[in-house]
Amino acid sequence: MSRMSRKSADVFALMLPAEERVAYVEAVAPEKSGARVAGGKAADERGRAWERHVAAEHAAASGLGIAHMRKVGAPVQVGTGGLPVGWAGPGPCDYQGFIRAGGAWWRPVACEAKSREGRLQRDDVDPHQRRDLELVERVGGLALVLVELTDDGVPLGTWAVPWAEIERLWKRSTRAKPGKAGSQREGDYIVSNSVGPEELAGWETTPGCYLRRWAR
Repeated sequence: MSRMSRKSADVFALMLPAEERVAYVEAVAPEKSGARVAGGKAADERGRAWERHVAAEHAAASGLGIAHMRKVGAPVQVGTGGLPVGWAGPGPCDYQGFIRAGGAWWRPVACEAKSREGRLQRDDVDPHQRRDLELVERVGGLALVLVELTDDGVPLGTWAVPWAEIERLWKRSTRAKPGKAGSQREGDYIVSNSVGPEELAGWETTPGCYLRRWAR
């Protein structure tokens, strides 16, 4: 059975049904449990650092008076004593708010923020998040995907791209599942749509406040 890096295996596993992902990664990129735990902790810290970075940029936008953004989550079911007991359904994109559109006019904003190793996969943006982005664009709002890409934890850059634009940038690639190279069956291949620094060129964020580009 073919071998690959853990990072590549994790990316391609996203293209598989959820119940097949763990077995696929372990088959093509086995890893000791201790290293896996350490890697998970490192990834969690990177995620927290990314959230702090986004929060700082939104605070800067608010301080400049050009936008107001807030982080939102999925609706929850509330049980006895007012405590949450479960999810009530999917939520919108990570961040919702308004941006100054000239004079007294303000424009709605939806932003999905993603930090990923190597490349961003289209499937990293969940279907309910895509629907939210599409709806905001349909009513004339600003729908953005804010992307940070890293290589083994080293930043490659950050980009803010309108949803309609990033939909035109996805690069399609196909890879055979382990042991299926040369097969004529469509189901033996993983199809990936992704973007990296090359596709995202021109949409680099404005330092300190990525929303400044769209404010009037």
